Amino acid sequence: MRQCPYCGEQIENTNAKCPFCGSNVEPQADMISVQNNPSPDGPKNTLSNGFKVFITMVSVIPLIGQLVGIIMAIIYMNNEGDTDKKSFGKALLIGTLVIFLVLCICCIGYMAFGMYAFEQMGPELFEQFEQYQ
Repeated sequence: MRQCPYCGEQIENTNAKCPFCGSNVEPQADMISVQNNPSPDGPKNTLSNGFKVFITMVSVIPLIGQLVGIIMAIIYMNNEGDTDKKSFGKALLIGTLVIFLVLCICCIGYMAFGMYAFEQMGPELFEQFEQYQ
């Protein structure tokens, strides 16, 4: 048994993914070989869960946040060395596009309702406006 570096729960040495927080962790045998033979590119930087939540929350902000979310998703999806970043990039892109689609549907509905309300109430509003002049 060993401790997950992300959530601190005890997990099996052979697990590649933490069953508690879902983070990708390397099996214990692989970790020993990586420590003895470090890669020439340096250590792999995986994303912390807090940073993932922050980027996800920013991508919910209409327009600017969604643009940031799409750019970050493309950057992370093109990361060849880290499967955690690639999977987060895919999830972020899908989530951001779904939020954008919902926002577009809401805007179209709002405009259609506004046009309908103006069509129904428009003449009466102009008559009331002319009374006060």
